[in-house]
Amino acid sequence: MSEKESSFSRANRFEKKRKGTRLVTWLAGAGALLIVVFIASFIFGGESEQTASNQQADNGNSSNDQELNVITDEQEEQDSESSQQKDKEQEKNKKEEDAVIKESDKKNVDRVITKDWEPVATEQQTSGNHTVTYEKSSQDWQEILQAASKATSIDTSNMIAWRVENGGGPQKVEATVSDKAQQQTYRVYIHWVEGAGYKPVKVEELASNPYQ
Repeated sequence: MSEKESSFSRANRFEKKRKGTRLVTWLAGAGALLIVVFIASFIFGGESEQTASNQQADNGNSSNDQELNVITDEQEEQDSESSQQKDKEQEKNKKEEDAVIKESDKKNVDRVITKDWEPVATEQQTSGNHTVTYEKSSQDWQEILQAASKATSIDTSNMIAWRVENGGGPQKVEATVSDKAQQQTYRVYIHWVEGAGYKPVKVEELASNPYQ
């Protein structure tokens, strides 16, 4: 072999070796890049899933908080209604405690109830010359029934006025009333208080309605 051919052969082998080394280096770099991409995808993908999971958890917590707020509001309303009902019952019991109730031997009267009721605030002008009016269209009539309602706890809209008459004096009224179901009939004694209005002073629970 000539010296020229020997040199060409060595150069050819060197070039092949250099290309092989470059290929190995490129493959190694590509592999490393793929590994980096895979690791990055795993890390960021996990973070995304964690973020989504946290977001769902936050949404769930928010929903739970809203439900808790609704339950709390409903509970407060129930507590408020219960408290109001309890106050009404206490007020009713207090009124009953303040009243003096006695059995009666009077004909057709079961019990007599006396108490210091407040007068019904009048809408009339009072100048010391008030005269009781028994006309059903009058203001007197309406305020007399309101006084009877205060003493018997029968609402005027649920009341039957069987008889309203003079109670033994120019400023005294006697009203016999019942509820519309006629479960109990009362005779209410009412006085006109000058400058204040009609004031119930005594109630008789009747055994039966004398005007039926």
